[in-house]
Amino acid sequence: MTRVPILRVTRDDLDIQSFRPGGNGGQHRDKTSNAVRIVHRESGATGVASDSRSWTQNRKTAFRRMANSIKFRRWLREQLPKDEVIQQPDRRYTYKAPNIDLEHRTMQER
Repeated sequence: MTRVPILRVTRDDLDIQSFRPGGNGGQHRDKTSNAVRIVHRESGATGVASDSRSWTQNRKTAFRRMANSIKFRRWLREQLPKDEVIQQPDRRYTYKAPNIDLEHRTMQER
């Protein structure tokens, strides 16, 4: 069975900001802007990550946090047509973003 995305979240829907993280970490952390903040414009949901030294890894983590936020889930529920919302546990919705593909029920990368 082929999964068809019902809703796509693309880079155009997001504000991606880089900034310098605070705290411990030494010279590398002080000189690079590898922390990431992602804001979904329509819902106002935010995800922030500065856990890794890698900007790419922080971007993936921030997107996951934004997708798990209550604001984003409320917005998502409003966007789905009423007949598409099925209460079956085997039904999954797929969100597409650049280089990230998350499932609604598990929120795990595929």
